[in-house]
Amino acid sequence: MNPGLVVKLRPSGPWRIGPDSGARNRVDVIYHSDSLYSAVTAAMARLGWLEEWLDATARNGESVVSFGSCFPYMDEIGFVVPRAPFGRRFPIRPKPRGFVGRAPGSFP
Repeated sequence: MNPGLVVKLRPSGPWRIGPDSGARNRVDVIYHSDSLYSAVTAAMARLGWLEEWLDATARNGESVVSFGSCFPYMDEIGFVVPRAPFGRRFPIRPKPRGFVGRAPGSFP
């Protein structure tokens, strides 16, 4: 198992989470990893570390970091989308599934 780190982001202002389609008139409940990477890349540019960041993440064959999607949380409970049972595939158009509360330290 690869080591991981859970980071809780607390926006200081309004935070709009857009859907995968990019539609500006819709919202989503999950902040996806590509949007997070883009936000971190923009922050690195503002800090003057863009070249080093791109060398470490985008310009090499293997990135030194990877991001997962962001899920909501409340206090110490993280809400994640449950995984499909082992060996079972999702249908092409899966039905929306709700979030499941996970206690701290119980993330797989």
